[in-house]
Amino acid sequence: MDYKKGLAQLDNRLKGTESYAKFKTQKGKLKENLEDEALFGPSQETRHSRSRIVHELNILAAEIDVSFTDLCLDRDVSPQTFEAHKNGQQNSQTAVSSKVLLLESLNKHFNIEELQNLCFYLDIDFEQIPGDTKTSKARELVSYANRHDLTGNLTNVVRQLRPNAQI
Repeated sequence: MDYKKGLAQLDNRLKGTESYAKFKTQKGKLKENLEDEALFGPSQETRHSRSRIVHELNILAAEIDVSFTDLCLDRDVSPQTFEAHKNGQQNSQTAVSSKVLLLESLNKHFNIEELQNLCFYLDIDFEQIPGDTKTSKARELVSYANRHDLTGNLTNVVRQLRPNAQI
């Protein structure tokens, strides 16, 4: 992943928003993490730390209806989405809230094997979902579902399997 590209794009998109200060903190942490890995080599600690930082950056990116991971991978991210948000023409609070609730439900109510079963039910190749931890897999599954218009299907399956989950 090209973290520098993702950070630059997210910096540009979040500038002037309430979340910009949080972004700057996470940006600094990610840069420090990457520098440590360059100096001392990769380790479980740096990978785990980076996974948490990327998770936080994805949460911030979700506020403007994009994925930090998509920005890093240079996937197609619609400029109309950003412009609509910037001009106040889009109410993304509901979309963000539903994504956050879905992510929280996956993290709280499912283990890694059950996430793999969810992918099977939705004909998603679990191995193609990036991430090393349950949290990162869950986040990327929500992002994948959003990109492929499967969020409703994922939500329905989660509701069927976990009726008490609040989504």
